[in-house]
This record gives sequence, structure tokens and C-alpha cells, in this order.
Amino acid sequence: MRQSRIIHFLMEVLKKPPVCLKTEIKQLGKIIEYVIKILMSFNTVRENRNYMIVTNRLTVLIDLLLWILNKPTKIPMGIPFLPDLIYLLTIHIKHRIPFEILAMKDDFIEYFIYINIDILSYQMC
Repeated sequence: MRQSRIIHFLMEVLKKPPVCLKTEIKQLGKIIEYVIKILMSFNTVRENRNYMIVTNRLTVLIDLLLWILNKPTKIPMGIPFLPDLIYLLTIHIKHRIPFEILAMKDDFIEYFIYINIDILSYQMC
């Protein structure tokens, strides 16, 4: 999946909600739900989690989470992929990576702190 650039196209889909029209958001939400499911299965392998950190793909997931949580209505609680998105980010925070790329994980965590999201406080059981 990494070599065929599928992950790149999945990340492009996840960038769409902030610029999407309100009439298209329901259809896009269903597509994002499938994209999150694909990413969940993709990230079951350790090397794939390393790839996500090294290529900085996680910032797209963080931006999507930030967009969802900043919605003025109570929409975030009705989004079916929100727990999976939070779990996906959580497993990357807990992921042990090689020493060579440890600085990239630190940058990922600093980005969380910078945008002021406490991911553990939003985690749903």
C-alpha cells in the first residue's frame, strides 16, 4: 500500500472536510469512515506505524480531529469514526520507535501540545 501511493490518496481524502460544502459533508463522512477503517488495518504492522510517523502523515489525522472537535454543534458525538480516529492517534503516541526516528515522534507529540489537544481526555470507552 505504501509503494502504490494508496496512503497518499487516503490522506488527501482526510484533508477535504474543512473545504467541503455542507451539502456534501454526509457523503464525505461515510467515505472518511471507510478510510479510517483502512488506516486502522494498515497500522496493525509496526513498520507501517513507523512509516506514518516518518512521513508526517499523522498531522492530517490531527487536523481532522481538531476540525471535528471545533465544530460549534454537538456533531462530534454523532460521528461514528471519531473513536477510531482517536484510537489511531493514541496507538501512534504509545508506539515504540527506533532511536533514529525518535525526534520525529517528539515533533508529532509537540504538535499535539501546540494545538492544545489533550487526546486522552477525549478518548471514549
